[in-house]
Amino acid sequence: MKIVEKCKGLPLAILVIARMLAGEKRSTAIWNRTLADVSVPLEKNKVCFAILGLSYRYLPLNLTPCFLYFAVFPEDSDISVRSLIALWLAEGFIEPSGNLPPEQVAESYLDQLIDRNLVQAGKRRTIDDGLKTCRIHDLVRELCIDKAMHENFMSIPSRKGSTSLINNIKPRRLSIQQQGTTPLSNWDPSSVRSFINFNLHFSSLACCKTISSSKYKLLRVLDLGESHGIQSDDFSNLVNLRYLRLFLSSKSSIPESLFELWNLQMLFLEGDISYNISLRSLLKLQHLQQLVIGKGGKGHKFSGYRKALLSKKQLHSLEVLSTTYPSKDFENAVKDGLCPNIKKLALCGVEGGWSLQTYLARLNYLQVLKISFSNSKDDIFSGVRDFDLPKNLTKITLKSSTWSDASMNMLGKFPELTTLKLVNLNHANLIAPEGSFLKLNTLHLDTIRGGEVRFFKTNTVPEHLYVTKCCCDFDKHIFLLRGLEDINIVSPNPRLELLIQRLQQEKSIRCRLKMH
Repeated sequence: MKIVEKCKGLPLAILVIARMLAGEKRSTAIWNRTLADVSVPLEKNKVCFAILGLSYRYLPLNLTPCFLYFAVFPEDSDISVRSLIALWLAEGFIEPSGNLPPEQVAESYLDQLIDRNLVQAGKRRTIDDGLKTCRIHDLVRELCIDKAMHENFMSIPSRKGSTSLINNIKPRRLSIQQQGTTPLSNWDPSSVRSFINFNLHFSSLACCKTISSSKYKLLRVLDLGESHGIQSDDFSNLVNLRYLRLFLSSKSSIPESLFELWNLQMLFLEGDISYNISLRSLLKLQHLQQLVIGKGGKGHKFSGYRKALLSKKQLHSLEVLSTTYPSKDFENAVKDGLCPNIKKLALCGVEGGWSLQTYLARLNYLQVLKISFSNSKDDIFSGVRDFDLPKNLTKITLKSSTWSDASMNMLGKFPELTTLKLVNLNHANLIAPEGSFLKLNTLHLDTIRGGEVRFFKTNTVPEHLYVTKCCCDFDKHIFLLRGLEDINIVSPNPRLELLIQRLQQEKSIRCRLKMH
């Protein structure tokens, strides 16, 4: 009660200190020490900041850099969890933990920061309820910046009083957040490990001319944001680079020097242009783990495949590839073992002539598959055999695909499929054969026009059902199946809305209707 009294009724202060104490050993000594720490006479508006500082002091060492990294992001940012974890990994913040994948360890770090009320959970993915975004309270961000600058962890050049700090202490990380930032020529680059830009008006042309100099050889993370003006010879000296994100405009192209960055682990290419990546060049990036390519207006693909290329090198480290337009060169390369350890794959085909069978049969470790394609007269699963189905694949998203009963039959055979999302289908009969979908947990239907949706009593029924803007006929039986626990329907058509309302009255089903 005395500790609560010292919090002066401030909810954030109470939550933070309560969570901190919940993680400590229950002892009188610890609680008395905490009381003494919060008993410093302060004005009410400074109490919360002081208590946040106390919580920071008791952070485990492995969480401290992860927490301070939130100073990188501008005020009121909705922070992408995937981007945040990729940055943590590139910075080397994530410690190995048994046989757990590094991404899973990073997620546990984020969960711990959320449990301590230092980070706020944001939006969740409907397809698997995973955390999509997070954010931090303004006061917590102020603490992050204060500690990050004091410990020379990071500097924000646009922040008042940071210019002298940059020149005198040589910051390890720079975050460009506002216009009017100190010119690059004033910064001492000898100790800079990370450079991250959020300013759309920042000149990446001037930035690249400076960063490409040999003085930035220690740089590990380079994110130029959505600024333009990349030159072809910008990156040859950045041999320690682990993380690179570029936005390429129609007047720029992928710098050839990029493929000389042999330490590169994560490459993000964005912009509305067509990419044509040489497989010979790509094979130089032997440590590449993630290759994420933005959706170009005309598509992008890999070319220049020769079987002899794979005789000495393969991309064994590559686990995430998104999004690529299937080509014969790439398909043949996958067949011959280009990237045998892919776990997440996104394909985007604008026409037929490619086979999904190759990817399913050769990528034995595939866990997540996303396919978006159109203008194809063939069934997406044409040629796929039962023994081609990956034993580890748990999530599938299909968008704008031609549909047939054979598609539903094949989807029901994936042995470990837990999450299925179907988007933008026309006249799709989603009738699950009896005994199919043995482990399906989540079904998300988005913009399904026409057709019928039906599951049988003998089927394994998903626990979570999400329906968004669908004009198909639902068998009322599906909403009453044993095992269905969570139903979310957004923008239902009048017939579906009436059916749900009637079933809610008659059977007391739990269903959330959202009218948008």
